[in-house]
Amino acid sequence: MRATIGVCRDCHRAIHDLAPDEKELGRHYNTVEALREHPKLSRYLEWARKQK
Repeated sequence: MRATIGVCRDCHRAIHDLAPDEKELGRHYNTVEALREHPKLSRYLEWARKQK
């Protein structure tokens, strides 16, 4: 069984656009905390927070 996290559609799309390697995502970016540390995703998250 795989653990999952809930994210909105826009964030889900951004995750796969900015970190397209499924194996890398599964191995290294499999928690919310790890996703926040990804260089490209962290910039996206900063931008997304300002949009609301």
